[in-house]
Order: sequence, then C-alpha cells, then structure tokens
Amino acid sequence: MLDKLPDNITAKVHFITHYPELIKRNGSARNYWCQRFEGKHLYFKKLAIRSSNFKNVSFTLAKRRQLRLGLLLSYEKFYRLVDQTISTKSIKSSQLPIEIKLLLAEKQMDSLEYIECQTLIHNHVKYIRNSVFTTALHHGEEIPEFVLLRFILKLNDT
Repeated sequence: MLDKLPDNITAKVHFITHYPELIKRNGSARNYWCQRFEGKHLYFKKLAIRSSNFKNVSFTLAKRRQLRLGLLLSYEKFYRLVDQTISTKSIKSSQLPIEIKLLLAEKQMDSLEYIECQTLIHNHVKYIRNSVFTTALHHGEEIPEFVLLRFILKLNDT
C-alpha cells in the first residue's frame, strides 16, 4: 500500500508499537483501526486533570462523558443530515481528466461546469480529497479493497 500511494499514507512507528501486545491478546490484526490509543483518550486525560477530583476518577469521567453525549444528542442540528462542502471552486469540464469525463458521460451527468470541493461532510462523515478508504473486505481472509478519492464534484446544485 505504501509503495502505491506514498503521498497519502504515512507509516507511523508509534502506531505499530502497540500491535504485538494486541495480537497476543486478541489474535490477528485484521480489523484494527489506526487511530492512536493515546489520541482517543486525550479527552479523558484533560478532563481528569481539569476536574481536580481524584477520589473516584472513573465515575467522574463516565458521568461527564454521558452528560456531554446527552448534550450533543439534544442539539437539533445533530439530526439534520445536510451536506456541507468546504473549500469549493468552480471548474470547467475541460479541466477534468479524461477518465472522469468518460465516467460522467456514461452516467449522463456531463455538464460544462462543475463545483469541486476539497472536503465534503455527508451524514456526519467527513470525506477529504485524496483520502484513502476501505470499501470492502474480500474472501475468507478479509482482504481489504482500497479506494483513492481523487475528486469531489457537486452536480446540479444538489
């Protein structure tokens, strides 16, 4: 994977240092997420220090997390699934690569002008241009299929 997309994937030695212990405990590392353990729990570290309550830290952190989650879920905008585009620009059809033009023509979505986005937030998921995603797992070994998101185009002002 690194040899095919060297600019999009960075191998981090720190991420891999925890894998031997995880493999010993849980078996093969087929479906592990690459988010750092320390980064995920930074919220709790800061909260423990800020609250200055060290008698029952786990109860305090669990309660604060549940209250925060309840607050987030109470916001009306949390349930509104509106697509949000960030860093957009208008481009002409002639600026697109031929493969993209052929694909759009095949799907009958060709136009003279498109709006290109660098980032799209759709259903609370952030898609960034030139990101790599896993789309499927094949066969019994669950071999991942990767996709490189090269363009995010807005069609028909929708």
